[in-house]
Amino acid sequence: MCKALSNLEGSCRLFEENRSVVRLKVPTSLMMSWLISCLKEYKKLEKQPHIHASSVWMNTDFVDFSSEPFDCAILLSNGNFEEGMSGIKLFDEWLVPICSPNILEKDGSIDLDKHDVIHPSPNRRDWKRWQAVTGYTKEISGLPG
Repeated sequence: MCKALSNLEGSCRLFEENRSVVRLKVPTSLMMSWLISCLKEYKKLEKQPHIHASSVWMNTDFVDFSSEPFDCAILLSNGNFEEGMSGIKLFDEWLVPICSPNILEKDGSIDLDKHDVIHPSPNRRDWKRWQAVTGYTKEISGLPG
């Protein structure tokens, strides 16, 4: 997985300028779950460039390099970037809802309307993505239609 960070290095425009610091925008969850350990490994292998990673809550996965203080970013994306931007796929992401076994029905299913559902983002995008992939058609409490 740390190979992905090395791949990211090639896509950052600062490397073309031979500067020694890369300012990286990273979603908070990815920073905690993956990038910190990857940066430790990277630092053992590479002396330059120094990577200054900023853990940022991103309601939308977007970066505006002209107004934000970053040289590159890790975003959740389908790869359709605007003109002048390019990217590399680091890895797939799987979102899986979890619950206590005590609230499952006898057949292993769950009626989400009977339970509080935690939404990690205000627009509940993760639940909407999960519904689209799984085909779960029942309305989830609190999700706009």
